Amino acid sequence: MVLQAIVANGGLGSHLTLRTVLQHALPFRGSHSGGMPISALEVAAAAPHRLPFMWHVASITSVLFGNTLIALGLLLQKRSHSRASSRQRKIHCGLISVDAYFFSLEWLGGLATFLCGHAFCWLGLSVGAQMVLSCLNCWCIVVTLLCAPFMFGEAVTVYKVMAVALLILGCVWVTLHGPQRYRVFTVERLHLYLENKAFVCVAGLSLLGVCALGASVATTDRRPRCSVFQLALGAAMCAWYSVLSAKCVSGLHFTSWHHGHDQLSVWQPWAVLVVFVAAAASNLHLLNLALAAGEAVTVMPVYEALSLIGQIVLGGIFFQEFDALDFWGHAQFWFGVSCVVGGIVMVTRGEPEIAVLRKHVFKPKVDVPMPI
Repeated sequence: MVLQAIVANGGLGSHLTLRTVLQHALPFRGSHSGGMPISALEVAAAAPHRLPFMWHVASITSVLFGNTLIALGLLLQKRSHSRASSRQRKIHCGLISVDAYFFSLEWLGGLATFLCGHAFCWLGLSVGAQMVLSCLNCWCIVVTLLCAPFMFGEAVTVYKVMAVALLILGCVWVTLHGPQRYRVFTVERLHLYLENKAFVCVAGLSLLGVCALGASVATTDRRPRCSVFQLALGAAMCAWYSVLSAKCVSGLHFTSWHHGHDQLSVWQPWAVLVVFVAAAASNLHLLNLALAAGEAVTVMPVYEALSLIGQIVLGGIFFQEFDALDFWGHAQFWFGVSCVVGGIVMVTRGEPEIAVLRKHVFKPKVDVPMPI
């Protein structure tokens, strides 16, 4: 784009200034930026540069720590339910009995831990590559498999050890070989990404897919109207755009805070926030419907695989992260993704009927009350 600006101005004459180059290289339109002058920040945003090593480590650490807290929060909530039989926690509301688990300090602590984990993941998204960080969401599964034996007395089998090893290998591989490129994220950059023809095509195909699913559900005589696969696919598609919009909002906040260039005084960040809330709520609702309609061993592999692949592809196109990888880089990155997907399938499909794989490696002696 800079070369085009030079050619458009008749070569490298003395009249060609940095402002002229940037005006050709970046679509900083007055309608988008309010006529703001080109600043040093916008100069830095003109071209990508390698993500500083400490920022890369910070984003990876933040997401891993966040997913650790998410898993621990869910496990604490599960344990609060498991102890319901040994506690007098029921209150009577009319003709029904309600287990007021939400008054349990353990459940509230789990909820707080769960929300803190999402906050750390949101912080990591501000500078890290979505292609890499999406894969690291599987760390939740690793933490669950490692902690559940001590919290619930569940046995650790050879098969679970293999699944955890494959997930860890995939996370490490993707971290080492994924893109490590950074661009200062501004409202102008957001507009530029939204005008990307490849993203417009993918978004258009997603919209067509939603319309096709809606038409199928509206015209079918089958009951229930939605199949398990349709619900899982819809939940995964909502996850694509919820993560994408979350990274946009996080990036704009980081630019405002770290670079000192306000990006929150215009309407665009808040519109993206509305998209995030709507997509996240729809994802949660459709996933619960899918789990209610089908077995978890069927729903979760389909949902996790579709969600992961979609987040990688959509993030790679929207944030132009694919441009940072050559052919060999793609081969190495997708090998790590394959390990992650394989580990997810192994965990969610359940253990096979093979004696060697079902052999106990470790089984703690924990007396856990049965759930009601």
